[in-house]
Amino acid sequence: MKIFVVHGYQASPGEHWFPWLKSRFTTAQDSVTVLKLPTPNEPTESGWTAELHHSIGRPTHDTVIVAHSLGCIATLRYLASLKPGWSLRGLILVAGFAEPIASLPLLDPFTADNGFVDEMVITRCTVIRSDNDTVVDPAASARLAARLQATLITVPGGGHFGSTDGYQRFPEMQQELSELLSTKH
Repeated sequence: MKIFVVHGYQASPGEHWFPWLKSRFTTAQDSVTVLKLPTPNEPTESGWTAELHHSIGRPTHDTVIVAHSLGCIATLRYLASLKPGWSLRGLILVAGFAEPIASLPLLDPFTADNGFVDEMVITRCTVIRSDNDTVVDPAASARLAARLQATLITVPGGGHFGSTDGYQRFPEMQQELSELLSTKH
C-alpha cells in the first residue's frame, strides 16, 4: 500500500502528527510519503496540484491519501484533474473544507468553482473534524462530508488537529487508517 500525506497551509512534513503517522504505518508492505508542498505560506492551487501530480501520479487501488486542512481541497482538485479510470483504496480528509474561509482569503483560489466536489465518486472516503476547530468551521467539514457522501467522524475537543492542539499522535486517524488498510478489495 502507498500512503500519501498532504499537509495544509503553513505546514510542513515534520509538523503535527505527520511524523508519527509515517513511523506508525511504514512497514515492509506499506510506504508512507509525507509530501512537501511548495510555498506553504503562500500556496497556489496550480503549484500544489502540479506537485500532487508529480508526487502521487495516477492513484490505484493500492493508494491511500490522507490530507489535512488546505491539503483536502488541494487533493480533491488534483483527483478531479485526473483522466477517468483512476481509483483509490481510500481518502481520509482531516479538518477539510471546500468553501471560502473568511479569515483566509489567500486560499480562495482553492475553493473557487468547486462544483466538481459534488460529482466526485470516492468509494471509501472519511472526513474527520473536531467540534471546536477555530480555523475551519466544523460545519464546513460536515458540508464537505455530505457533498462527498463520506463518513463523518467528529472528535470532541480536537481543535484543528495541529501540534498546538496536542496532536503529535492521532488515535482516531490510527483507527480509521488501520481499518482501511485491513479492508480487502
